[in-house]
Amino acid sequence: MIFQTGLFLHMTGIILIAGGSIGSIITESLFWKNVQQDLQKAKGIAPLLLKFPLVIVRGALLMLISGILMLYSVNRAFWGQTWFTIKILLFISLVLNGRLSGRPTFIKIVQEVQATELRTGKLGELKNKIRRFHFIQFTMLFMLIALAIFKP
Repeated sequence: MIFQTGLFLHMTGIILIAGGSIGSIITESLFWKNVQQDLQKAKGIAPLLLKFPLVIVRGALLMLISGILMLYSVNRAFWGQTWFTIKILLFISLVLNGRLSGRPTFIKIVQEVQATELRTGKLGELKNKIRRFHFIQFTMLFMLIALAIFKP
């Protein structure tokens, strides 16, 4: 029963991460579109850019807690296996990249668009940086999921 509960919570964490990511992508798309067309709308959307990462973080925490619960339920059978070690390192990398790169970039984007004078060059740099961040995050997430499914 412990494993099933852990698996249910793990899947819930994945759903939170996926939902937060999709919501973030849609919001960012609307934001960047409105930066070009209607700056006031963009300013209204900007604070939402900081909300979706909170959903993603909650999902990641739920995955961590449930992962520990599932590991406990199988008497740490996977501990020390190469695929599991890589999975843990990818998970830590996702969290650190989000905290050290994604969050500060989103904060700068919001500050930049809320400023009295819009600096389009700076905003363009931040847009490129956040796109690289998303590419890296989704690549690591894909690798993490592939490792969990295929366990080489």
